[in-house]
Amino acid sequence: MTTTLEARRAERFGQFFRVSPALDSKTIDEVHHIRHEVYARDLGFEAVRSDGRERDAYDRHALHCIVRTAQDARPVGCARLVLPDPADPHRLLPFEQTCCD
Repeated sequence: MTTTLEARRAERFGQFFRVSPALDSKTIDEVHHIRHEVYARDLGFEAVRSDGRERDAYDRHALHCIVRTAQDARPVGCARLVLPDPADPHRLLPFEQTCCD
């Protein structure tokens, strides 16, 4: 059940941002650039790459979303839901690999 406060937060978020699935190669490329900015340049978790894209083997079986500003549709964020690999359904997911100990 959505509370009034949650509804107001969602409405406020929608005033500034739009979230949409990244379904085409151009949008997925934008997602890879955002991830590179965050994980390589901002946080230093990944090496800086000359092509400015952060990608990995999980991208092939993941759902990607992009967050854009409502005013000018500038890409400002992204999210990725990694699904099990259909070719290897018992393979650990990224979170499981990192936190398995």
